[in-house]
Amino acid sequence: MNAAKRNTELYRIAYQCGILRLRGCKGYCGNCQFNASLYIDDPREAVLIKTNAAIDAEQAENYRREEDAGFWAKIIAVVVFTLIFCWQCAKCSAPKETPPKPTVSIKYYTIDVVSMLPSYVRDVNGDGVINCIDYAVCFYELKPDSRIIRNQNPNTGWHHLFNAVPQPDGSWLYIEPNSAHSGSYSMKNIWGIEYDPRYNRNETHLWKGYAK
Repeated sequence: MNAAKRNTELYRIAYQCGILRLRGCKGYCGNCQFNASLYIDDPREAVLIKTNAAIDAEQAENYRREEDAGFWAKIIAVVVFTLIFCWQCAKCSAPKETPPKPTVSIKYYTIDVVSMLPSYVRDVNGDGVINCIDYAVCFYELKPDSRIIRNQNPNTGWHHLFNAVPQPDGSWLYIEPNSAHSGSYSMKNIWGIEYDPRYNRNETHLWKGYAK
């Protein structure tokens, strides 16, 4: 393992340690597999890696909380809109035309990137297989304003890496980069009920080290 890859793996361990601490870890570090100090001889280097990872972990958790808050705000807005719409319909003596459902616009360059990925993707982490890690990182290479998202559902064991694309209204569209032949790009359309957006985590800072 070369030095760059070793540092990346050490950072990943320290990052997971930071996440566990934020979620209530009791701090029994002596024999913990996520204690980066166990793998580093220089204590100053260990402190540096663990501190950087802890800062990034806190930022990622803040992003997750914002995403969760935004998700529930949208749900509440939909419920309120539905109640208002039904109340207005009840007052009307004549039927009203139902407004068209809003549609999400996928910009053409996102579709172009997804379309070219099968011929562009490579084994970015050298594990000998082409999987969701490679597709998500290669998509990020071609569209660096995107994000690399990890979703691990503890209830079902579903675990996947994919991308988020910024939209003109400031929101994020979550897409499956390995969907060039499916006719759809939305994570919800591709994966259906297997995909639970509540477990989305922005891990761009963790995976972008594999990008060119």
